[in-house]
Amino acid sequence: MVKAGKVGQLPLAPVLNGPWARKPTERARLSQRDEANDEEEDLNKRPEGVKIAKEKKKWGGVGAYKEEFNAIIEIKKALAAKREEDKEARWNELKMLEEEKWRSKLAVEERRIALEEERMTKEKKIGEGRLALEREKLAKEREDAERNIMFMNPSTLDDKARVYWEISHARILARESGGGGDGDGGRGAL
Repeated sequence: MVKAGKVGQLPLAPVLNGPWARKPTERARLSQRDEANDEEEDLNKRPEGVKIAKEKKKWGGVGAYKEEFNAIIEIKKALAAKREEDKEARWNELKMLEEEKWRSKLAVEERRIALEEERMTKEKKIGEGRLALEREKLAKEREDAERNIMFMNPSTLDDKARVYWEISHARILARESGGGGDGDGGRGAL
């Protein structure tokens, strides 16, 4: 015997488990189809039930739920757009901070380079000053050596020292008188 299920469902066929279960015959299948068609016709003649009306209202039928869902979707879209704008604003702010950081680093580096150039210029001037002082010192020492040679008493010198004194004396006199000396560039033999 076949039992009928709830309204709107096909009648239940007897279930036999195991290897001895039989498949429904063609006649049984046809009778099940006929019974299902009869029940659909009965459903079409009756008014909708409360449960079916609620389901239609809930899942897109005309009613408040559909409008609420649309409102929620619009709110979510607006929130997503706002989040995107906030994200873009944060990105631009970070980008500006990074650019400002690089500008400050660049300014510090330019200042460091300017200070380094200034220091090198001062060192160069100091070096030139030291070189000038060294030249003056050497010139003074040379002048003292030449003065000693000029005022030396040659009578106390031996023959080799006397020859050296005469050559040096002649060079000094030639350089002082503007004669140019004997090709040593005015360096003298000291």
